[in-house]
Amino acid sequence: MVEHQFKLLGTYYFKTVVEVGGIYNWNSGTSYNRATNVYGRLLPLRETASYDFGGYDGTWIAPGNVASETTPAYGTLDVRVKYTHMFGDFETEFFLDIFNILDDQAVVEEEQLVAGSGTFAFGEAKDWVEPRRFYLGAKVLF
Repeated sequence: MVEHQFKLLGTYYFKTVVEVGGIYNWNSGTSYNRATNVYGRLLPLRETASYDFGGYDGTWIAPGNVASETTPAYGTLDVRVKYTHMFGDFETEFFLDIFNILDDQAVVEEEQLVAGSGTFAFGEAKDWVEPRRFYLGAKVLF
């Protein structure tokens, strides 16, 4: 669960055939449970003491455990530059997309298992925002 998100985007069209656009995405981090592995599913920790009610014996989720942990907040900025040119009756677009232009490789996911997964300890980062990437392309419209 992400509690807060913010997005800002815009495009500027120059008087020529050039267009520049960008989008900034920010979120407050992902909330997750302190979990245990039960038959391949990550379930919130339960109280160790059991209860007996109406002949049923069971346990309950530990208080304050649901969405008790949160990954750090992060933001990414993506930019596009596009140039349009006419070749006879064909309109051609040349573009450059730059994703995560600020190269903020923030933590996106942390280990939820209290006992750890064998690879990562509880709360250790295990997934990050992708690094800066460039995509160069062209498109022909007819």
